[in-house]
Amino acid sequence: ASTETMESHFAIASGQLLELAPQTYVNCAPNPQHCGGTGGCEGSIPELAFNFTAAHGIALEVDLPYRGRDHACNKYVPAVTCGGYSKLPANDATALETALATVGPLAVNVAAMPWEIYGGGIFDGGCGAGKSCDLDHVVQAVGYAKDYWIVRNSWGTGWGEDGYIRLTRANDGVTYEDKRPADGVACEPFPQVQHVGGESGVLFDMSYPTGVKKA
Repeated sequence: ASTETMESHFAIASGQLLELAPQTYVNCAPNPQHCGGTGGCEGSIPELAFNFTAAHGIALEVDLPYRGRDHACNKYVPAVTCGGYSKLPANDATALETALATVGPLAVNVAAMPWEIYGGGIFDGGCGAGKSCDLDHVVQAVGYAKDYWIVRNSWGTGWGEDGYIRLTRANDGVTYEDKRPADGVACEPFPQVQHVGGESGVLFDMSYPTGVKKA
């Protein structure tokens, strides 16, 4: 989702839609504090990807094809860069609305395990009722309506609604316990619990790259 969000903001800025290379982040973006995992295919967070892009740029997919596993970080030709990132206040639905309406798509971290059986409609009930709401997957928030958020997933167009899911907004004011913060967005030293807002925790960690342009 970090890569897709870079693509979206480059398209907004330039009018050109490029296919960028997530393998850039898998191979090269450092994660010394093990934020959301240990790095590479073992996890990271969008904010680290955006910072890496600001410092080093991201390659085109055609130049650095996705391998699905970690490889050595070899020299590559950067296609797109950015100035950094902006992070929204945690658990703030109004901030997400405003950013989607005025800036563009955002990378968001969610508790996606219950999404596996989603086939369409407005999703409700991924967290709550005594269940831990463990953030474990980064997706892209792309829009909203009065009753739902529109989210782009990375599981292919055969899943959900052509690859998208609608998350209920009935839970915008509700927070849930995430008892495994290390799986989502937390960095060392890991907290024991964090309180994540919105359906599937969608409102807790929301960010987007700034100053996106050609490298």
